Amino acid sequence: MTAVCEMGTGGDRSWAPDHLLLLKLSAPNVSAMKETMKMVTGIGKQNNGFNIEVVKDEDQKSDIWRVRKTLLWNSLNWAKKIKPNALVLPTDVCVPVSQLPGIMATTMKELYDAGLLATASGHAGDGNLHVLVIFDPDQVDIAHKIINDMSRKAIELDGTVSGEHGIGVSDKRDLLPFELGDDTIDLMRSIKFALDKKGIMNPDHIFKIDPTENRQPFA
Repeated sequence: MTAVCEMGTGGDRSWAPDHLLLLKLSAPNVSAMKETMKMVTGIGKQNNGFNIEVVKDEDQKSDIWRVRKTLLWNSLNWAKKIKPNALVLPTDVCVPVSQLPGIMATTMKELYDAGLLATASGHAGDGNLHVLVIFDPDQVDIAHKIINDMSRKAIELDGTVSGEHGIGVSDKRDLLPFELGDDTIDLMRSIKFALDKKGIMNPDHIFKIDPTENRQPFA
């Protein structure tokens, strides 16, 4: 939200540089919707929520949701403003909903303590945390270390190393066996080989075709 406040969203609405929770509510009828809004508002106030706003007008809805739709570009522009030579790494993990605040706070503190910047967002309803890590070229090793620490923590919390971004040939590939187990990876490798005996379909993505090799797909 600091990035949003500094870069703007293209609308007239002003934002507080604090955590933001957006909720989209639905109900079968007006009476049920009023009860739902009353309950949600009450829970928010009980948990130190502030600036609670309920909107029904389509223009107001669009104005509010613009903050989420422009977050990536705001984050990238903010990164370049703070660190002109900045590199960025987008990553994600997914954990049980009850564990989401903890892993977000821990990861962001670790990033800032290491002198890196980051913006965090996600889907609170399913525990998906997206972090855009912002760093100078000479900080690439610590950036990868902290991302891997976050992934390991997600596994410890009974989560997954990626909810949406996937595995590819990233460091998460080497962490996947700790989440799924070697037997599961071996089964996946067998299915892959049955369909791709020549190893020409995205070889070494998600898991290594031959775990004894140390080749880089894009080297």
